[in-house]
Amino acid sequence: MWTDIRLLAAGVLVLGTTVNAIPWPGSHDAILHVASYDGKITTLSLKSTKRGGFDLTPVPPPMTGTEISPSWLILKDGHLLYSVDEGLNATVGRLTEYRDNFQGKLVLNRALEAPVGGVHGAVYAGGKALADSLLTVPLPPYSDPGIVSTYRIDGELQSFPAIKFDFGAPGPNPSRQEAPHPHQIIVDPTGDYVLVPDLGSDLVHVFNVDKTTLQLSARDPLQVEGGSGPRHGVFGKDGSFFYLVAELANSVMVYKATALPDGAGMKFDFVQKTDTFAGAFEKDKKAVPSTAAASEIALSPCGSHIVISNRKDNFFSQVDAPADSLATYSIDPQKGTLSPIGIFSAAGPIPRQFALNKKGNLAAVGLQGSGEVAIIKYDDTTGKFGDVIARVDVGEQVVCVIWDE
Repeated sequence: MWTDIRLLAAGVLVLGTTVNAIPWPGSHDAILHVASYDGKITTLSLKSTKRGGFDLTPVPPPMTGTEISPSWLILKDGHLLYSVDEGLNATVGRLTEYRDNFQGKLVLNRALEAPVGGVHGAVYAGGKALADSLLTVPLPPYSDPGIVSTYRIDGELQSFPAIKFDFGAPGPNPSRQEAPHPHQIIVDPTGDYVLVPDLGSDLVHVFNVDKTTLQLSARDPLQVEGGSGPRHGVFGKDGSFFYLVAELANSVMVYKATALPDGAGMKFDFVQKTDTFAGAFEKDKKAVPSTAAASEIALSPCGSHIVISNRKDNFFSQVDAPADSLATYSIDPQKGTLSPIGIFSAAGPIPRQFALNKKGNLAAVGLQGSGEVAIIKYDDTTGKFGDVIARVDVGEQVVCVIWDE
């Protein structure tokens, strides 16, 4: 059952100063931060109510800092929030650092100009540095490189020279693989390597981390099946297996992952490939819609399940109520292989990204198609989703939501 949404008045944050701030309105069960392409970072409060439901409420008003189109959020040390800016229709992007006052209110700390195209970021080297991937779209003859930007974030905010990797000819899917499309920054469990799935090149780039200079050095990449379009990946609980979602093929691939000695790179041995719908379309003897595009992948908090979001598969759509899917899988702890658990409603259209809370009992789903965030019950024991307990309209094209915990 969906709860009512009640907006609460609050102060406005302007360049690090809280103006006419109203104190945080009582206790809350959880705080979330949301990025949307309309230039806003919205803080949400999830609170249980006396009537047994939940309210999901924007408090305070959305933060409009230096970003043009924030695309990814990274929480560091529980009180610093970094925003990666894609800079849509702009000539420059931003890396912005906010300070969380531990009540969910964000204060602008500092910002740095960055190349446009940033779509994902992650901290590495023990929190001393941050890398982001740039979704470049160069013009023919496709000579422009893919780019990963890196920054020092401890002490002075400082950008390092961009890391570039060249692109050859268009891939098997020329409409989507006309250029490098690095989609994600993944830090391996040892912290020694940074991985970058590249949808345009059918590669996962591998970089060794120098934890003294904070520089990244390229190693041999993982080559995946042509035309599959790797988008996002995640390591298993002990780091022995790597799970990679391919957007164009709507598949998830499993690899045995081994870090080579002396920073020489990573070895990947193919284990398994399966679809991102937990076999639902095959079971129902239905064709997968041509619009379907796998998106996010996450390891559940207990480490026993994989969750994947699918955009525009319309598996749960009804008349005037579009809804895509979330698929879950159990992990064989020895073999690393995936077995389907089930497919569940994402509670709306285009679930570009989602986040599971640390307790493993709730999922926050960012619905790019409707501009909403939906909170769905999740059982990490079974790997199954339950009812939607709350939802709120945040703004245009929600692209990232994270739990502040």
